[in-house]
Amino acid sequence: MTVQGYMAAISAPTLVGLGVAATSRLTAYPALASQGARYLVGAVILLAVFRGRVRPTAWPNLRDVFGLVALSAIGLALFSFASVEALTDASVAGVGVIIGCVPIVLAIIGAVVERRRPERLVVVAAIVVTLGSLLVNDVGALGSRGLFFAVVAMLSDASFSLLSVGLVRKFGPIPTAFATTATAGVAMLAAAGPAGGGVPMPTVAELVAIVYLGVTVSAASFVLWYRGLAILGVARAGLFVSMIPIGSLIGQAILAVRSLTIGAVAGVAIVFCGLLLGSRASRLGLQAQDGLDLNGGTKG
Repeated sequence: MTVQGYMAAISAPTLVGLGVAATSRLTAYPALASQGARYLVGAVILLAVFRGRVRPTAWPNLRDVFGLVALSAIGLALFSFASVEALTDASVAGVGVIIGCVPIVLAIIGAVVERRRPERLVVVAAIVVTLGSLLVNDVGALGSRGLFFAVVAMLSDASFSLLSVGLVRKFGPIPTAFATTATAGVAMLAAAGPAGGGVPMPTVAELVAIVYLGVTVSAASFVLWYRGLAILGVARAGLFVSMIPIGSLIGQAILAVRSLTIGAVAGVAIVFCGLLLGSRASRLGLQAQDGLDLNGGTKG
């Protein structure tokens, strides 16, 4: 089970990183419309693939509904909007440097959310993977506007995991992923008309980017990440956010917009050293899986 958690936690942020290059193709398209569309694509994919498994095993109460709205608004909609806006005044690498600080936030606050003291080894590992991420990203350009929205995106990204914990424990990864993507998609597209410049017809390149992000990031990575959270817990799973810049590096290399450097390769090595260090942490972080049915809901 632990191996499954590690694989899920590695795969999800890597897919997100690969999607950064695709997101950079959408800077000329209204942010609310593009991100809302990709979340709806993800919701449709989840519904088509998992069908009956997207239905929660328990009815949500008012607190669950509030959590879902907060997660969709802050962890998804705000993150997506801020990421696109940041890229209008910053390079992909520059934005990645700021978002790369998420593991430190999750290592500390994640433990608090799980009602335990932060593990020293996990915090140290978070610092190591963050330093590795900085080398992978190669700093990059950041204007004042880009810096502001990159920080907003970083905080939103951290909240995505922190706000998901209770929902994943109660309903399971698949229903939570479907509910959040569907809610964010509808809300962002509804807001795109009056506030976001409408929903114009995308170019072929923009349409391909939206569909790609919907399938790989909004659908696949969400389910994988929620599974990783359920098995590893927030603090330990948060270490793997450092895979985002590595995925971004791979994507940029594939698109021939960035070549590998010694610094980037060294950064990748440091990230993996940090992940290995984090894997040696105590098993306290694995308590999140106790009593949890990963197919959805809590075991009786």
